[in-house]
Amino acid sequence: MRIEQFQEMEKQVIQRGLCTACGLCVGACPNGCLEWDMEQEEPCLDGECLACGLCGLVCPGARIPLPLLEEKFFGRTRTRQEQYLGVHTALLRGYAQDEAQRLASASGGLTTALLVHALERGLIDAAVVTGMDQRHPWRTRPMLARTPDEIRQAAGSKYQICPSLAALRQAKPGKRLAVVGLPCQVHGLRKLMASVEAKALSESIVFILGLFCGANTSYRVTEHVIAEFSDVNLGDIRKMSYRGGPESQDVVLHGADGSETTIKNSDRISNYLWMIRDRCRMCPDWTAELADISLGDIFAGGQDGPWKKTPHWNGFIVRSPKGAELVEQARLAGAISVGPLEEPAFYGNIGFESKKHGAVYNLRERSRHGWPTPDFGCELDWHARKRAPFHIDLKD
Repeated sequence: MRIEQFQEMEKQVIQRGLCTACGLCVGACPNGCLEWDMEQEEPCLDGECLACGLCGLVCPGARIPLPLLEEKFFGRTRTRQEQYLGVHTALLRGYAQDEAQRLASASGGLTTALLVHALERGLIDAAVVTGMDQRHPWRTRPMLARTPDEIRQAAGSKYQICPSLAALRQAKPGKRLAVVGLPCQVHGLRKLMASVEAKALSESIVFILGLFCGANTSYRVTEHVIAEFSDVNLGDIRKMSYRGGPESQDVVLHGADGSETTIKNSDRISNYLWMIRDRCRMCPDWTAELADISLGDIFAGGQDGPWKKTPHWNGFIVRSPKGAELVEQARLAGAISVGPLEEPAFYGNIGFESKKHGAVYNLRERSRHGWPTPDFGCELDWHARKRAPFHIDLKD
């Protein structure tokens, strides 16, 4: 069923708990009649809907035809061997050659390095990223980064919902864009790019960098964690980091008085695991399987102790020819260091279990009981996979 008006999408998607909070409906609306309600964390009508139908067409909340989108953008669907990671041409590891950039990032700084390289070489004019709200430093905000410094400012993980695709409406016609997005946001972008109704906007997107994602949470969860595990008042926070550095996943609160307060990663997770946005529990995509390049952490271990994040490195997946070209150009320019990475290195993250097993199980159970669920256009496999210890030698 084609959704013609925002009010219909509100009934079919938002009120049924299927909104991914991606922000694309706001960013793509050609009439500017939609806004993002930051308090409710959902889109709302702010003017007269002209019934163009674009918001319903690109929305990734209720329907994502994965096989059709794979065929359109990669020229084929995934093989049986690619069921967990999606269509790809290379599994790699790497980091930003700029040491300061590498150390300041959540992993190896590769996302930032690729964006800065593309901007400085004239491949793009701006990048859609996730920033932090200056008025509420513990909250995220959509951001259209137009300079290398703005891109660098947006580096780092944000474990919080951000309708970053709403920033698309800030881009001027004809400007070339890179977009960094979570799996659900990439789903929407590919639906947008597959449509003829949004040709001008879709043709402005040069490439998509997808981020590995196990799930996401409301800003209210962040506020809850701050209140429960610190004595810091929200109004006293000048800056917040979800990861205190590449070797730490602790939350760090920087006070206006220069103080620093750390909340242990184990304490943060104790809340985050149980306060996940419900729509995230129905998403089987962990590695942003429709992006040109997908990036995330590398975890290793499992024999002598728990799986641990490998600091200063990114694991990443090249999926499309334009993704491969961007990586090669950045490597030749000396912006990034690149090497091969074995497939088991991509399975140490908790996001793998959360999405590829947990979410698929949730989808089946919800469907069995007649609850609203998104349609991914294919049968999803959640069979058990033997977890073997994996140790990685990351010498250059």
